[in-house]
Formats: sequence, structure tokens, C-alpha cells
Amino acid sequence: MVNALDDAIGSVVAELRALDLYKNTIIIFGSDNGGQTLAGGNNFPLRGNKNTLWEGGMRINSFVHSPANIKRHEVRTQLFNVVDWYATIMTMVGEKMDEYGDGINQWEMIVNNSMKHTRRRFVYNIYDKSAAIREGDYKLIVGKPGEPSGWIPPTRKVDYASWQDKSQKHWLFNVKHDPNERHDLSARKPKLLHRLMLQLRKWSTSAVPSIHKATDERGSPKYFNGTFASGWC
Repeated sequence: MVNALDDAIGSVVAELRALDLYKNTIIIFGSDNGGQTLAGGNNFPLRGNKNTLWEGGMRINSFVHSPANIKRHEVRTQLFNVVDWYATIMTMVGEKMDEYGDGINQWEMIVNNSMKHTRRRFVYNIYDKSAAIREGDYKLIVGKPGEPSGWIPPTRKVDYASWQDKSQKHWLFNVKHDPNERHDLSARKPKLLHRLMLQLRKWSTSAVPSIHKATDERGSPKYFNGTFASGWC
């Protein structure tokens, strides 16, 4: 898959060069989540799976390439959330926009490594019974982070509910120094934990209700020769 993707992107770049558009193009490469460890993905050394609140399900690498604007081989480690892309891209194309919704323009950070207008906090997600937020170097998880929650992808499908610790209700990590989420700080930093819990509660009051619904078996691939369908049309 990676080879096919690389070839496809190469074909697009070649066509941009042929049309003399390459020098005026900005290429953005990213992802919406971590790998699916139940289907061959591997997020090691990060913890967790796609659809979980662990860093393995949320943290991804991106790159932005522009021969006219960006120096090659530079790395940025500042916080960037998916909601920042809209204001950032609008500024890229000449429509100056400092913010849009929950997102902020981070074009200056990308181009010049500027710290003037960067992100300090964001919401990973807020469900009915679980949530996670980030402030500075710290990450708070409340409720059920999701499974699998380990670092090594499982070799087969297992009953995660049978061995997962159900007693723990929250976790606190310094994900700058501990991106693999191995050292829970919630007992050692009660004041910080309390402050972040209050911040999460504040954000929760304005969160849009979850649209997650129960699985509808009528659309299962097993009824449609291995393909997904709505099940009622």
C-alpha cells in the first residue's frame, strides 16, 4: 500500500511539473487517526489503536511541501490540531484568517517556526462516557480510552473487556516527555488533575452531542457479498 501511495503521489507531482504548476503548489500530507492494529497496523512505540484516546490512535505525522515557501528537511514539534487546517490553508492561498471555529492559523509556524500564534490546548474527543484533552505538555483522559490499550499489536482477536482494568477512571500524562503513555501522573499531580478536570467540564458544556449510534446489522457485508450497504434500499 505504501509503495502504491508513493507511486501515486509521484505521478501527481510529475503532472504538476509537466503543467508548470509545481512551483505554485503546496502539498499537504496527513492522516485522520493512527493505525488499525486489529487489521495489521502497528503504532509502536505509541500506545493504543485507531478509535481510542491513546496517542497511538490520535497522534500522526504530517508534512507540508512547497518549493516556493518552505525550506526542506525542517521539523516542527509545536501542537497542531486537525481543526487548524482550515484557517491555515486559507492563509496559505492569500486569504488571511487568524482563526476559524476552534481552529487557528499556523502558517507562520509552518513557514518560519514562529511561536507567536501557536496552539496551547485542544480537545482530543468528548464522548458521552469518555474524553481526553491536552494542555501544554499534559494530557488528561477520563472514562474508557478504548481497546486495545497496549503498545504491542495483538496477534489475534481477544476479549479485551475481560482483562482491562475497569477500576481506573482517569489518567494524566506528560506526553512531551512520555509520548508512549507509560507513566500515569494523576496521583502525583492532584492539583493539575483537578484543574484539567474543571477545564474538561467547561468544554463539555459546549460540546456537540455524540452522533455514535448502535451498529445496524442490516448493512453488514455478510449480507451483500462482502460489501457495505445501507440495508434498506
